[in-house]
Amino acid sequence: MGHHGSKTSSSGTFIDRVKPKVALISVGERNRFGHPNQEVLDRLNKRNTKIFRTDQQGAIAYRFYQEKGTFLPFLP
Repeated sequence: MGHHGSKTSSSGTFIDRVKPKVALISVGERNRFGHPNQEVLDRLNKRNTKIFRTDQQGAIAYRFYQEKGTFLPFLP
């Protein structure tokens, strides 16, 4: 998601156009800006988008092999 899941970077219109199955949000734990914004998380959840967040799941890798892929979280 754009700009760490900030309120103004991931509008409902954008999400509806892109139709993501998975959203990656790179964000620091307890950051002073309150990212990701709860409204953005609600928009994604409403559309049944799987959410990966670096503040909760650590590093996130995408492993691609023979035309298929999977996301893998790595806690520190």
